Amino acid sequence: MDPLRTKETILVVDDERLFRRMLCQKLSRSGYPCSEAGSGEEALKHLDQKPYDVVITDIRMQGISGIELLRAVKNEYDSDVIVITGYSEEYSYENIIEIGASDFMIKPFSPDEMLLRLNRVLHIRRLLEERNLAYSALQAVSQELIKAQEHERLRIARDLHDRVAQDLSALKISMDTLFDDRAGIDPALRHKVSSLCGVLGHSINALREIAYNLRPPILDQLGLRSAIFQYGQDFAAKSGVEVDFSSAGMDELSLSSDVEINLFRLIQETLANVQKHAHAKEVKIRLVASFPNVVLRIEDDGVGFNVSERMAAALCEKRMGLKSMQERVSLMGGTMALKSVPQKGTRLVIKIPYDALPETRSVFTLSNTCFPSKDLLTR
Repeated sequence: MDPLRTKETILVVDDERLFRRMLCQKLSRSGYPCSEAGSGEEALKHLDQKPYDVVITDIRMQGISGIELLRAVKNEYDSDVIVITGYSEEYSYENIIEIGASDFMIKPFSPDEMLLRLNRVLHIRRLLEERNLAYSALQAVSQELIKAQEHERLRIARDLHDRVAQDLSALKISMDTLFDDRAGIDPALRHKVSSLCGVLGHSINALREIAYNLRPPILDQLGLRSAIFQYGQDFAAKSGVEVDFSSAGMDELSLSSDVEINLFRLIQETLANVQKHAHAKEVKIRLVASFPNVVLRIEDDGVGFNVSERMAAALCEKRMGLKSMQERVSLMGGTMALKSVPQKGTRLVIKIPYDALPETRSVFTLSNTCFPSKDLLTR
């Protein structure tokens, strides 16, 4: 339903001219702009020319039947459909609703009954439209919050690296050279200063790691694939879990910085979950351009879990890991599928749609093994 239109529009489709004319007149007198079509083919032409909120169609018509029209409308247009027929013994309410109709009426019926049914369908349609508008507004706010969070992370990371870490490094150099060219210094004092220098060194490394996790500079300098590869190497060194990363078909794509940072965060969160819960020896990460999506597949050989039980427990315990991942994926218009079996590992597949299909696809790998596009999607 178009929010700019103040009155819903109706299309009546029936090969009985007198019936559709009478019904249209009743709806028009009730305040609903109404158009007529004598066949399914004519109805589709009407729908191509302008949007209709509700299509009221008979089932038995020459050419495209009402059932075929119903399927076409549900697949290609944003309209509710009320199906009518005089052959009640051939069609059941359950069958028609299952196909996608909003209501089903048996002829003969009074125009007042049709008006009541139509008002109900339109009321539900308005409620759904209001819900969708509210959800879209909420998504827009969520997206702006995530952008603000990433901008703040970038600012803090730069401040930590360029100011605090540099000042601490200068202080460490000063302490390292504090007793140069000085004789007669108490060995205990030298040892204490040396210990303090060691603490400073650990603090500097920890600070740089925090800044790196807040916003890896390689992401802005060399791009998403290099950032994933470097993060995988660092993760493997710290956790002992082998990371096998490869990418295919991404060379011709120009992803926005928002999509790149969101994909990176999804990998970051997934690897953190692997380290905490999976007890895995290896993680495979595949990033593939497979029209019309960018597909991110992450698979581990860990202990696995029951997905429904884990999701229910996370909701009860108010853990936001998977929920925040789903939110990021949703904001990019994508889908996320999680599959896990106890003792058989876990697989996460994320699909993000993109607009343009590159003419050629190349294979780019940063791991020891290079898989062509087909293998990447089937492994």
